[in-house]
Amino acid sequence: MSNTESTWARRARVLLAALAWVFVAATVLHVPTGRTLQGVHIAFSVITAATGVTALLFLLALRLPWLRERADVPRVKEIELLASWTNYRKEILRLAFYPTVAVFLLLWAFDATTVPFIVCVILLYIGTAQTVQSLRRTWRGSHHPVLGAAIGGLFTASFSPTGLGAMALTTFPTWQVVIPCAIAGVATFAATMITLWAVPAAED
Repeated sequence: MSNTESTWARRARVLLAALAWVFVAATVLHVPTGRTLQGVHIAFSVITAATGVTALLFLLALRLPWLRERADVPRVKEIELLASWTNYRKEILRLAFYPTVAVFLLLWAFDATTVPFIVCVILLYIGTAQTVQSLRRTWRGSHHPVLGAAIGGLFTASFSPTGLGAMALTTFPTWQVVIPCAIAGVATFAATMITLWAVPAAED
């Protein structure tokens, strides 16, 4: 009976992680951009910036003892973040790159002619999940992988300046654009964390 319950729990967590990425995709697909290059750059800028800000707020929140205890992170100091970067550099760069490219492709995917884009997005999100799994696999009891995942989310902000030029040439995007983009950015970071939580239960 315990094996059955364990299998059910494993599948439930994997399903929850998959649904989190589906929610990200659905949110990005409903971002109104006009499908122009300028509109896509603005939306892309806001989404990646929102992802980075969410990751930064999460890192700051990890200074709270009750959250550190629940995340099983002993401490969050500059030296700890530097050590996480050293240990998880490859994974951090992938966590910054894969979801970001997936978001950019989704902003262009608006009709049947972009089915290949959707396929690429699915592969990128699978790659993100595999990267999270790699974080867990290389974890040796120090420099918790949650820090690596947060740093990866923070790095997405480095892509947001691509839209600053477009913003400088136009008025600031309306709330109808900003709010869905902000939700998409927060959802992207949340999906990464949900995947990180689901990985241990997914392993045999």
